[in-house]
Amino acid sequence: MNILFLVIDTLRYDYVSCSESFEKSHKTPILDEIASQGLIYDHAFSSGTSTPFSFPGILASIYSSQTVTPGVIHAPLTFAEYLKQKGYVTFGSDGGNIYVSDLYGYARGIIFWQSERKMELKKRFLKSKIKKALEKMKLGNLTYKASEIFKILLNVAIIYKAQNQIDKFIELLKENKNQRFFAFIDFMDVHGPYQGLWEQSLRERFLINKFFRDRGKFSREEAKKWRTLAEDWYTQGLEIVEHHIGRLLNALDTMGILRDTIVIITSDHGEEFLEHGNFDHLPKPFEEIIRVPLIVKVGNEKFSQEERNSEKKKLVSLVDLAPSISRFLFGEKPKEFVGKDTLFGGKDTREYIYCEGFRRKDSIAHDPLKKGIHNWCIRTKDKKLMKLDGQLYLFDLRADPKEQYPSKIEDTSQIPEEIQSYMKNFKHELLRYTLKNRYWKKFLRIP
Repeated sequence: MNILFLVIDTLRYDYVSCSESFEKSHKTPILDEIASQGLIYDHAFSSGTSTPFSFPGILASIYSSQTVTPGVIHAPLTFAEYLKQKGYVTFGSDGGNIYVSDLYGYARGIIFWQSERKMELKKRFLKSKIKKALEKMKLGNLTYKASEIFKILLNVAIIYKAQNQIDKFIELLKENKNQRFFAFIDFMDVHGPYQGLWEQSLRERFLINKFFRDRGKFSREEAKKWRTLAEDWYTQGLEIVEHHIGRLLNALDTMGILRDTIVIITSDHGEEFLEHGNFDHLPKPFEEIIRVPLIVKVGNEKFSQEERNSEKKKLVSLVDLAPSISRFLFGEKPKEFVGKDTLFGGKDTREYIYCEGFRRKDSIAHDPLKKGIHNWCIRTKDKKLMKLDGQLYLFDLRADPKEQYPSKIEDTSQIPEEIQSYMKNFKHELLRYTLKNRYWKKFLRIP
């Protein structure tokens, strides 16, 4: 079977209308339809709080802290390399996201690589040149306004959109449709600064630019007003991506490919809209950031309602994607993959998931180089132990699902025995894993 990973970057689990936690007014009809034909996992979690820390789990079934460098440069095996060894033609599209580009090893095993990284760097260079030129003209306040207009025009002209990604991928498929393929596409239209919104007026683009420039300086009242706008822009980006996913699947169906394709739709992380004091997806392992949608369609295979309900309730991590698919298609789990065989009938079960992120020492921003503060969590179905900026917290997710009332852990004896055993087990699992991949042992970093 073919394998298609569609990653909607920054998509929260509770913005997909077929999820159990959906409370919004919009709908996601295309994603809902795909889920109705396959499986949906309501308790799926990323292994990282942002792209640098989550994509190693998606595309190499490793945790970010297991390598000393960002990305998968030193991963022992990527999923694309594994499938290429099995005779697959492999495709990859980074959507202009530098953290999932060839620079960080994600082109390993990819035959047809589609990247806008150079264009993104060129765009930044042009913006800088324009700003300096306008400053020399000494137009006063007009300098700022003109600079903003040029930024907007450059974004519209150059940004890599879902439409472009799908168009190019369909053309490549037409040329290789008689071969088994693996593809991953990272869609950036939902990700800030919401440049995928073609229909925005110049005034609204000004608002979007202002939001992303000043969002850390808003007063409490200003932030509440901006939240409504930000969520609206975010939802519009989702509508655009959803439309083009539907277009892609229709094209696969027309080519007779869809019936023999495993389609995985997920996200690398979520997004915060002031739930814990910020916008964006900072390295804080709260639910709105680490819980992600996960929809799986396995060709034309039909699942019973009992099977659908069973899969829906499972606790799963995105590090489980590669080993689960490997078992499903080839009856094996490569030793290089740290995840479990939990998906579509897998025999492994999860009692907990692990997620992590790194924060810079001098700011709240994430630290892709992993030299700053290590934030992480171990989460079960109803409890979460979180280490945030050096302090341990315990959450009762049944009584406090929005994580507003943590218990501060001053001594490890306050940690429930069950979670202590999971922490110990997790460390042992990673140590056993590194013994199987000896050259990699020096990179290991565990909580």
